[in-house]
Amino acid sequence: MNNKKYLDKNDYDFYTIDLGKIPPFTSSKAIEKKLFANLEKLHPCFSDYCTFDYVLKSEKIKTIAKVVVVDSMFLIEYKNSHNTNYIKIEEFNNKKLFLSKKQKNSVVSNVIGAAAYYGKTAMLEYLLKTYERKVDIN
Repeated sequence: MNNKKYLDKNDYDFYTIDLGKIPPFTSSKAIEKKLFANLEKLHPCFSDYCTFDYVLKSEKIKTIAKVVVVDSMFLIEYKNSHNTNYIKIEEFNNKKLFLSKKQKNSVVSNVIGAAAYYGKTAMLEYLLKTYERKVDIN
């Protein structure tokens, strides 16, 4: 079994999408809805059989989304055959993608615990470090 966790470039599609200016505290569901609408236009055969993950990069006047689109069945097979719960691609500089919702929720519970124990300042520092995976700020 190969322990490599990088997807081959032929197994995914990569897009950079300009989302314009996104107000602070916009929900992830609203962002994903915008991305879904854009991907329906950009990606050939984009449907419920595809899954995507993204990283946001905030610039001065706009937000850029780097998006990876993968066939859902391929992703499941890949994770099972490589005995992993995430994947990496070269365009994302070793960031873990396609983590399960359970793992993402554990990060949120860790933030709440850190806030209660260490206070507000430490919580903000922890948030910046932890969510660097999702948002790159210039």
